[in-house]
Amino acid sequence: MPSLATSVLLLLAACLALSQAAYFYPREMADYPPMPMHKRSNAELINGLIGMDLGKLSAVGKRSNAELINGLLGMNLNKLSSAGRR
Repeated sequence: MPSLATSVLLLLAACLALSQAAYFYPREMADYPPMPMHKRSNAELINGLIGMDLGKLSAVGKRSNAELINGLLGMNLNKLSSAGRR
């Protein structure tokens, strides 16, 4: 009788083979509902950086604007736009 480790390895190999053999049909863009895109100003994006630790960025070296803006991807930009409108 095969050991437990051998059985688990065979099960893992079978799952891997089946997942590679499955064909995923591409979806049409019409299947997705349109997502609203809100334009943000550069000031709002830069204001989002205030809460970040910019000392770490300067310690690593010079960063481009794209790298700084990529840090904003996890932030809630709705709060930024509502904070600017008073």
